Amino acid sequence: MSSLHPERFAVGSAVNQTARQVGGALSVALLVVILGTPHDAAAALSRFRDLWWYAAVMAGLSGVACGLLRPVRAVSTERVPAPGAVGGTRGAGRAGTGLHPTPAGSELGCLAAEEA
Repeated sequence: MSSLHPERFAVGSAVNQTARQVGGALSVALLVVILGTPHDAAAALSRFRDLWWYAAVMAGLSGVACGLLRPVRAVSTERVPAPGAVGGTRGAGRAGTGLHPTPAGSELGCLAAEEA
């Protein structure tokens, strides 16, 4: 989610949570399939060993997948002056600063504009 623009954080969070819920439901279903319905203690012990092997393999694969991830370049939230604009004055807010507004009226970068 760190690569999303601030106005898209809510959507990114919702998609992330949905993916986690679906993944959890599918994982539990797969574990139930592996465990099955053992009819005696020996079969139950054998199935539990299968579950432990499955968990160990998935943990190993997760570690490999995390090792392959590369850092993403951070999105800059710095505001850039409009071409040919003159910097604003302290306390003037956006009026007269010559800064491009961010989408959806976001207040990002206002501190930098006030310090200029």
